Amino acid sequence: MSRKNTYGSRLPEFLNDEELQTFLDEHLTEACSNGDIDQVIDLLQKGASVEGDAWIQSQLLDGENFMTPLMSASMNGHHKIVKLLLGNDAEPNKGDRYNVTPLHCAALSGHEHCIELLIRAGSNVRAATLNYNRIGVHQKPHRAGTTSLHLAARQNHPGCIKRLLEDGKADINQANVLGLTALNIACQNGHEESILTLINFGKEGCLSHVASQVSADTTLHHCVRHGLVQATRELLKYGMDPNKRNAAGYTPLHFAVVQNCVPHADMIRVLIENGRGIDVNAAIGDELAGIRNRAGRKGAGLRALHLVAFSPPEVSHSHELHTMEYHLSTEFVTNADPNTPIRDVNSASLLIQYGADTSVCYKGRTLMQQEIYNQSGTDLLELLIRCELRVDIPDRPDGISDEQFKVSDAERKINWLKGLSRIAPSLQQCCRIKIREFVTPLRLNRINEVPVPSKLKDYILLKY
Repeated sequence: MSRKNTYGSRLPEFLNDEELQTFLDEHLTEACSNGDIDQVIDLLQKGASVEGDAWIQSQLLDGENFMTPLMSASMNGHHKIVKLLLGNDAEPNKGDRYNVTPLHCAALSGHEHCIELLIRAGSNVRAATLNYNRIGVHQKPHRAGTTSLHLAARQNHPGCIKRLLEDGKADINQANVLGLTALNIACQNGHEESILTLINFGKEGCLSHVASQVSADTTLHHCVRHGLVQATRELLKYGMDPNKRNAAGYTPLHFAVVQNCVPHADMIRVLIENGRGIDVNAAIGDELAGIRNRAGRKGAGLRALHLVAFSPPEVSHSHELHTMEYHLSTEFVTNADPNTPIRDVNSASLLIQYGADTSVCYKGRTLMQQEIYNQSGTDLLELLIRCELRVDIPDRPDGISDEQFKVSDAERKINWLKGLSRIAPSLQQCCRIKIREFVTPLRLNRINEVPVPSKLKDYILLKY
């Protein structure tokens, strides 16, 4: 007598009971993956194990990893099948050899309905994956200690994060084997929606985080690198340290101005105005013993103002600069230094307004020299004048030819500065300088909290 199932294929003849059970369980797992609920019902009626036990055992003997029927349905978001399996007494916490559970699968793929059903059935939201490893065994799918919340954060599923925290009471600070929390993982991957969701749930408690083990990048470093302005603002409001350095001696403010992040005036403003005690004059590698002694490290000693106030060095025009071979060469990679300045007047102005030291030099040239002898506008030059009680006219720097002198309109600028230097500073200017010195750069960003007229605040911040 031949045996058929609902999808029309004939069951193999001459199977013993064990082989038949394995066959049924394998096809049940496949049907759950494909979302064929009619086939799932038929196979369960024919005797397939709701856990797929026989199929799992055969996979274990072959050294392979496996998925239970419930895992397959959860991974692919077939919530009706998930409900059917749970109704037939499927174990919601049964996972694979690495303890990847159905809840992990649902969170990884972003299926909120499946997460809701699994939590209601008693899934352990704090279940963490294992570091099971053995020669000949299938490669582990996730890092040890990974929870369903970690996976939802990694894949940017804010709805799943909310469901796990709200309905499942997941531990928001549970860490994996590297000590990384869901917040760390969301920040590393640049997922702003997930970051904001986690911060919102962490407001009443203590939202913990750690620096990355190798780079020592903090959550702020990651958010700035990804250009996440809103997430950066919320992390600073939550109390994250804006002066924390990574392994290379960079603060988040340095990340906001280096070339490979592109200077972003909005990001710089958020860091300065929301970062309590932010040091706008911190130099790359400063006060970090492991970095300070590496004299050859690129960027060491540069401040944020260096990287946005100065013009990049002139590069000789060559046809090879436009060839694909050059851009793939070691020379290009070596010379593409993120610490080469890329002038951005708006970003430089912000830093100066909030206390950046204007006496910085780059390649032997002061900022005042650049603004006088380079072909540029006078916005930054006017701001530099508002920073000082006395106007000093610097000498012409080396490398400026008579032709460049004429083109840069330096003569007109110098005559203008000479006129200003003959006038004694006003009482208001003297008061402005003294107030800025008294407040100090570390607290200038809190000037808006002082109960004084807004026009006075603008004057102290050099806006006019």
